[in-house]
Amino acid sequence: MKTTIGQRLALLIESENLNNLSFAKRVGVSPTSIGYITGERQSKPGFELIEKIATAFPQLDIDWLVRGYGEMRKGTDASASVYMTLLQNERKRYHLLTSAHVSLSSDFDVALNQAGSASA
Repeated sequence: MKTTIGQRLALLIESENLNNLSFAKRVGVSPTSIGYITGERQSKPGFELIEKIATAFPQLDIDWLVRGYGEMRKGTDASASVYMTLLQNERKRYHLLTSAHVSLSSDFDVALNQAGSASA
């Protein structure tokens, strides 16, 4: 179910451990205007309010707030992607190292057999 901008704003306020009053003070608007958006009225915020929110919370992904796409904070998706890439690279390195170990172990066994045959 898609959330409304009011619901997303309420999630932002909660995630910042704020209430409507402290959030409104931080953003520089009246608590009533925040209440209208997050409450039963579900009013839509204007551009100026969204701009103030973006300024007060620079890590907030405005696309998430306005349209509900992506993650709440910038870089969340990128961080997960970078982490997965690092894990995949380490997995490849591990397989290369284990393959090299098996190959070297086999070469070592052949050399030992040849040395044992030559000394007998």
